[in-house]
Amino acid sequence: MTTYAAGPAPATTAPASPAPFTPTTSTLRGSEKVTFARLVRSEWIKLISLRSTWWTLGLTILGMVGMSALMAVSMAAFAEDIPAGELDGMGAQVVTFGFFLGQITVAVLGGLVVTGEYTTGMIRSTFTAAPNRITALTAKALVVTAVVFVVGIVGGLVSWLLSTPILPDGVAASFSDPVAWRALAGLGAFLALVALMAFALGVIVRSSAGAIASVLGVLLMLPLAFNILTMMGQEWASTVMRFLPSEAGAQLMSTSVEAAESMVGYSVLTWWQGGLVLIGYVAVLSVVGGILVRSRDA
Repeated sequence: MTTYAAGPAPATTAPASPAPFTPTTSTLRGSEKVTFARLVRSEWIKLISLRSTWWTLGLTILGMVGMSALMAVSMAAFAEDIPAGELDGMGAQVVTFGFFLGQITVAVLGGLVVTGEYTTGMIRSTFTAAPNRITALTAKALVVTAVVFVVGIVGGLVSWLLSTPILPDGVAASFSDPVAWRALAGLGAFLALVALMAFALGVIVRSSAGAIASVLGVLLMLPLAFNILTMMGQEWASTVMRFLPSEAGAQLMSTSVEAAESMVGYSVLTWWQGGLVLIGYVAVLSVVGGILVRSRDA
């Protein structure tokens, strides 16, 4: 019987471990650095991709135009009973009259833009992509401000065009009147600042219900409470009330201090003083929100 000697076992070659990846210029060329411009673009895409954004903006314009149209119809119906001269300059007030409803809807939008991400947890992804939280929130606030300002101007222009044929002759705001255009710009600025105030409150409380309730309480309930105190003879209340965010901000749309004082019965701020007061409120809340967002976990 022939026997065969066993040969050496075949050698097995272990798979070579991959060489460590060393980035080169060619591999880094395709990567995109997170810049402020790209953050703004990202926030813009996030804002317009939400169906609730379009509903809110649509309701804002519809409410503003509807309020202005109602005021124009009322003034046209009772124009004969109003003494001559009292309707002077009221055309611009008709154009901006819809701010009362517009401030509610833009406050909701401004609050939800930031609190919605806290609710869903998406804010963690945002801060992971942009570790500088202040920069990320600034980009988000810039987008909201620009959108609300443009919507306010559009709502005012539509109200202007719609109210002009309804109002009596000589009452409608003239398109060649720079004061009327300043009131229209004030309308957009007021709504944008209200949205920013709600945004800052959203950063502070991180709750949709809390942010919306806070900003609407400041805009609607505080003036009502001070109005009641004023009617009860508390003179200090009228002095304080003109520095409230809603009362001060409304002067951005005022065409005449004398006309505004005759309507409310107490002294008011000028349009630029009221604007600075409202900006001050937004600035303080933004600083507080910035401090908290850097010291708290997302």
